[in-house]
Order: sequence, then C-alpha cells, then structure tokens
Amino acid sequence: MEIRVKRILTAVAILLAVTAAASAQQPKRIAITSFGEHPALQGVVDGFKASMKERGYTEGKDVAITFTHVNWDRNLIPQMLTKTASDKPDVVVTITTPVTQSAMRTLTDPA
Repeated sequence: MEIRVKRILTAVAILLAVTAAASAQQPKRIAITSFGEHPALQGVVDGFKASMKERGYTEGKDVAITFTHVNWDRNLIPQMLTKTASDKPDVVVTITTPVTQSAMRTLTDPA
C-alpha cells in the first residue's frame, strides 16, 4: 500500500508542477475527500501533506488544501463530491473505497 500511496503522491506532484506554469501566482487547490474521520485516515491526510512539503510545496503559499468528509454517511458522498467539483480544485484526492468509487462516476469526464 505504501508504494501505491507514493505513486499517487508523485502523480499529484507532477500534475501540480505541470499546471504551475499556467498561474504561478495562485496556489494550487487540492481537495481531499473522505468517508469520515478516523485516526488511520487522518494519517493518510497528514502523510499526504508531509509528502507535498518534502516535494517543495508550502501549504498556504504553493497549495491550498481543503478536507471534507461525510461522517460515514454513504448517502452524502455524491453531494460532497458535487460540492467539491463546484469548487473547481486543481486536484481531488479521495480517501476510502466508497468515496473513490463514487468520485470515478461523479468527477470524471465521459468524453
């Protein structure tokens, strides 16, 4: 699992680096969405932030990170993702399988 997380973080860092040229002044917006609050899930968020910092991204300067969850209510996932999409983040990071599966349906462009 650690290798998978590192690959995801590397992909996010590359995406942010590529899009940084378009608007060097504005921090890139990262939305982290999760099923609920739990120490293990918070560890994922903390690890993500630490990895971004290691890659040279300063929260509040280079990136603005928001975290939302649905308090373990599966019925609220589509609403959370619709709100997340309306905020137009540069990157959406999903935590937990139910959120990721719903994001694949809600946030991907079918074209």
